[in-house]
Amino acid sequence: ERDLSDYRLILLFTPAGDVRFLPIGANGIDFAARINRSLLANMVGVRVDGKEYDLNEALPNGVTIEILTSDNGEAIVTDSLLKNELLPGTRRVIEDLLKQREHDRLVDRGEDLMESVLADRGLFCLGDILGVRPGWSGKISRVLFEFGCGDLRDLYYKFACGALTPIRLDNFLDEVGISKSGLHLVSVSLCGANRPGVLADVSEIIGSVGGDVVNLCLSWEGDGDYRLRLVIEGLLGKEDDL
Repeated sequence: ERDLSDYRLILLFTPAGDVRFLPIGANGIDFAARINRSLLANMVGVRVDGKEYDLNEALPNGVTIEILTSDNGEAIVTDSLLKNELLPGTRRVIEDLLKQREHDRLVDRGEDLMESVLADRGLFCLGDILGVRPGWSGKISRVLFEFGCGDLRDLYYKFACGALTPIRLDNFLDEVGISKSGLHLVSVSLCGANRPGVLADVSEIIGSVGGDVVNLCLSWEGDGDYRLRLVIEGLLGKEDDL
């Protein structure tokens, strides 16, 4: 005889009325993983029939489950989450999310580290070339092919991991002709407290010394501070005037 107790399921509802079946003993984390891994990645809590519920507590049968999420980095998915009682499928999803998070961290770190190689070429980011000099896409493709990368994120990842050294990258950029004199570009990075009109003021200052902003990237840091990366034409040789 076979014990079928492990195959018994509970019936659960989403707030939209959709039905999900999970094994008895499943918790809110398991439910989020079953719905969508992106939902689990941003999960901060769970409500059962409109009331806050312990994430690790087994879900009752026939209830409506609402997953609470946040976009500000407070999500529960960490290494310690794997210490909880979880369904095998949920555990695999969490492990994949943690691997992806670490990969993304290294990609960002690699992009930051690569600035030291690119700065003398008038760049902070290789991707800026594609927005300003689309005819140079072939040069970027040669760089990616040389180092076995499918895209720039792969390149940044290898750079952060040490699989691609600054000397190798620097030498090959020389070989394909990605240089300051060839690009005729200057890149500027600014950061500070946000205020109305700051972008207009920056553009006016750049224009006053003959520069023209051809690409910009704006990001936000803690406490509302901004970080602005500008790619500028017309400033080559006049950087000290800015």
